[in-house]
Amino acid sequence: MNETTRDQQLDRDHSGRLLRFADQRSVAGLLVLGLVVLLSSRWYGGYERLDEVADERVAVKFKVDVNRAGQAELGLLPGIGPTLAGRIIRSRQQEGWFLQPAQLQRVRGVGPRKVQQMASYLVFYPPAEEDPQR
Repeated sequence: MNETTRDQQLDRDHSGRLLRFADQRSVAGLLVLGLVVLLSSRWYGGYERLDEVADERVAVKFKVDVNRAGQAELGLLPGIGPTLAGRIIRSRQQEGWFLQPAQLQRVRGVGPRKVQQMASYLVFYPPAEEDPQR
């Protein structure tokens, strides 16, 4: 016995080994199987480089009706956060519908540059008969 096995009272077989030969083969087989699974998962597409995934950009096209959109929808517009979206909604409720992009400048914090940034995302549908804000 050496220093690591002296206090552990490990039983050895008649040849002096801690594991029988059949057990050693089982452990070796499990290790080989683990390596095969690890290598095959990497070989068959289980591994993607992060920089390849990050380079794929998808252009999203959407339109927002300023006169009916909620705060979350308005917040999707470029340059519009939750505070400015709330101001747009309050202006719509107090001063009426927006009929063209330039009218958004009546909202504090929206200038010509911001209107230009988001103009391609905006639609201005006319109010329907049942719409309360006319």
